[in-house]
Amino acid sequence: MNRLEPIPRKTFGQLFPQLFLFPLFLVVIGVLVVLFFKASAEDTRTVEEIIADMETEGAHARRQDSYTLATSEEARNLSPEATRRLLRLLDRLGEDAETAKFVTMVLGRGGDPEIVLERMVRIALDPAADLESRARAVQALNLRKLPQAVETFRKILETPSGGEDWEIRLYALSGLANFQDPSGVPLLRAALSDPCREIRWNSAAMLARTYGDASGKEILWKMTDWSFLDSERGERQAGLHPVEKESCMVLALDALHRLEGDGLRSFLEEKARDPRSLKVQNAARRLLDGKAVEGNLSPSRTL
Repeated sequence: MNRLEPIPRKTFGQLFPQLFLFPLFLVVIGVLVVLFFKASAEDTRTVEEIIADMETEGAHARRQDSYTLATSEEARNLSPEATRRLLRLLDRLGEDAETAKFVTMVLGRGGDPEIVLERMVRIALDPAADLESRARAVQALNLRKLPQAVETFRKILETPSGGEDWEIRLYALSGLANFQDPSGVPLLRAALSDPCREIRWNSAAMLARTYGDASGKEILWKMTDWSFLDSERGERQAGLHPVEKESCMVLALDALHRLEGDGLRSFLEEKARDPRSLKVQNAARRLLDGKAVEGNLSPSRTL
């Protein structure tokens, strides 16, 4: 009976390519593939080239390019010619509200001020324009912080409102607060009794955070109460979304801290242990550490 020959053991030098080099080779190939696709996905077009493409391409591609411009640092300082081209494009967008929103953002942030201002003021104050276009125009004036826009904000807020233009008025109030314009104080105080809850809540926060004004303190304290937020209902009788409740409470905590300072410490320590929300806990801890909390209530038809 033949004895089986023993299988010779491989040395480390023989095993090294299998154990290390081959896996390393696969990793290198994977990294190169990822880098290749990343480089392919990067948009190397200039702002002018993107605008030229938007003037000729279909709705879907135009919408993607409008977003690219809205998030581009290179589009923060548009030439007069690029500004005019985008304004002409805005006229042609018709019912494409999503693309129009991004184009307006680009114009607000980076359009030539002398060209953009007159156009956006005209749209913002035009009662015949649709509400969406007017809201975008007010946002554009707000984004660039053009001093001439303050008068437009005041005109919007001093004009009698039927209630459906609440979003435009909210952006106008925000614009006055962003400019820290003194005329914003009486207008924000008046807004504390506005029929729109979102305007009331944001106005109370803006008065405290921007002007150190405690006129809306009662509203802010209510916004720190979970039972109050749980009981609130929107225009469709739906309750607030949990994220909306958290945002309301965080905003109110920051605003109250601006008013109360160390006097709010014990309450913040309690909120830092709030079992219902990690977001609220983290915001309270940041305030206890002397750090500001950023954030506002975004416009929402459910509020």
